[in-house]
Amino acid sequence: MALANTFAGYYMLCTSAHTMEHVMGSYHSDLVHGAGLIMIAHAYYDFFAEKKAAEEPMIKMAKAMGVENPTSGKDFIKALDDLIAAIDCADLKMSDAGITEEELTLYPKRAHEVLGGDITADPLPLSDEDYLEIYRRAYR
Repeated sequence: MALANTFAGYYMLCTSAHTMEHVMGSYHSDLVHGAGLIMIAHAYYDFFAEKKAAEEPMIKMAKAMGVENPTSGKDFIKALDDLIAAIDCADLKMSDAGITEEELTLYPKRAHEVLGGDITADPLPLSDEDYLEIYRRAYR
């Protein structure tokens, strides 16, 4: 999973996922970075897939992950979800880590303070509203 996330970040230039997770960890110091990344992975990458912001690299990543004849970024999302399930991490939830829905509103501002990754390398710039939307979609 760590290798897949690294390749996805490098190849698709979706690096703000790490910044977003570092924000989560800054409020919950016992949150393991990899677990936090898994918690937001679907919502994060799906955000870009829905906007078709990284179609070509996502299609290539889906193919590299074993999808035959991928046609969209959504094929990568499905492969990612399958990988997360295959390593028994589909049940990781923010709420189990002590994260509350209410605190999610604090996270976008904090992303600019923490900057655990280069947020300028994403396929499209994310606004604070975009960050909050991704966090909310990922929350369970």
